[in-house]
Amino acid sequence: MTFLCVRLFAIVKYTPNKNVKYINEQLKTFCSENNVTYIDLYDKLADGDGDLRSKFSEDGLHLTEAGYNVVTETIKSILNEK
Repeated sequence: MTFLCVRLFAIVKYTPNKNVKYINEQLKTFCSENNVTYIDLYDKLADGDGDLRSKFSEDGLHLTEAGYNVVTETIKSILNEK
C-alpha cells in the first residue's frame, strides 16, 4: 500500500488531475478485487480543481502538518472500524 502511494505522488507532477482520478479508480478496483483496504484521501485533500488544498500543501506536492493530520485521522478511523 505504501508503495502505491509513493508511486502515485511520484507521477502527480507529470499527470493531469483527471488522470490521477482515473488512476485512483483503478487502484480502488484493484484493492477491491484483491481484498486490500483502499483509503481515499483525494476527496479529503483536493480542492475543486483537483489540486491539493493550500492549507494542506505549500508546494502542491508535500503535505503540511494539517494535511498529515487529515491522513492520520482518516487512517485511525478506518483502523477503528476493523
